[in-house]
Amino acid sequence: MLPSKKMEKINLLKGFYLLFLLLFFGCNFYEHPLDGPVRAMVLVPQPPGKQYALKEVQIDTLKDLHGLHGSVATLKGGGAITIPAQGEVYYGFREKLRAQIVQQEGNTPYFSYLYNQGRYFPENFHSLVMLTAYYNVERTYNYFLSLGLKINQMEPVSLFYYPQVKIDYGNSESKIIEGHAFFIRLLNIMVFTLPGKLDLVPLPANQGVIAHEYAHAVFSAISDLPLSQIEGRLELITTAIEEGSADFIAFKVSGQPYFFSSSFPADFSQVVYRNLSLPKRYDADLHRQIEEYGNHQPGRLEPHYLGSIWAHALFRLESEVIPGLTGQFLYNFFKKFKSLITTHASQFDFTLAANYFISQLPDQKREKASQIFKQVYPALAGKIDGLLKK
Repeated sequence: MLPSKKMEKINLLKGFYLLFLLLFFGCNFYEHPLDGPVRAMVLVPQPPGKQYALKEVQIDTLKDLHGLHGSVATLKGGGAITIPAQGEVYYGFREKLRAQIVQQEGNTPYFSYLYNQGRYFPENFHSLVMLTAYYNVERTYNYFLSLGLKINQMEPVSLFYYPQVKIDYGNSESKIIEGHAFFIRLLNIMVFTLPGKLDLVPLPANQGVIAHEYAHAVFSAISDLPLSQIEGRLELITTAIEEGSADFIAFKVSGQPYFFSSSFPADFSQVVYRNLSLPKRYDADLHRQIEEYGNHQPGRLEPHYLGSIWAHALFRLESEVIPGLTGQFLYNFFKKFKSLITTHASQFDFTLAANYFISQLPDQKREKASQIFKQVYPALAGKIDGLLKK
């Protein structure tokens, strides 16, 4: 049974109390120059539960400790971002909208810390969350390095920490959004809006959420999709595959298949359907809606919902067929993503994605993998055979 919110708060308060004792009685109150890897206290998940706790970790890529700038990310505090309601929401925004998105650049943050015996202790809540966010990006970056990403292949991502974000509907109508995180591909920025009415782990400190958003940055870099050529049904399917794949990366980095539940209440819909371990099915009714995408029902065809089905299939592959290797096959899949889409164009669908994935597995693993994809995608079972049709 998962712990109650009350117990989570108590555990977090205990952690802060112990940190306070360490700081008050054992620390020297002066700045310490940064001249190499940093040993610091951050928040980390504690699988199999959904709690987070303080832990000492090593951070290797920071160049400026006070400004939280490094080779994998640069943090910006505050700022203002406007999302055009008619813009491209899931694959970034069209070039003509680029100048309209960032209305106000965020400020360089000031990480406040105490230093003692080679360790850095965040001095306040925001310093703790921001340092944790940077650590989470680095941890995800290191995971992708283990899959084959080259050290200089990624530009540092800009992480906007609590800017004001609004959706612009035109005609002077807009809506401020809170409690969201998203990646804007065109600008290579991760955005964490002002927090909503939540009392759980802040989104920038949620290791799974950071991993999910950074995965979008990596998939964008290694696939280099021709966005202007991807529209309609094809856009829906490719976006869903990327969203589900990013959820799988979130699971691999955080160890939590239910990573959303650390930050959102249990009655939040995405906490349920984005739990990778819960069974999901792509049935005939859902397939019909996708084939008739022009008359779609937005709720059920939302890319994160469709992506959760793909993520569950990957989770089962990891659990039952190729433990420890699914991430590698997924990374290789995205390196071929552009070629698959441009080759098959409007014929690209979940069947082709599943068959490509199966075809790359060792012979002795393909039958079991095929069974899993057929169980998760029963509407496509007759076409899932591990063979790529030209």
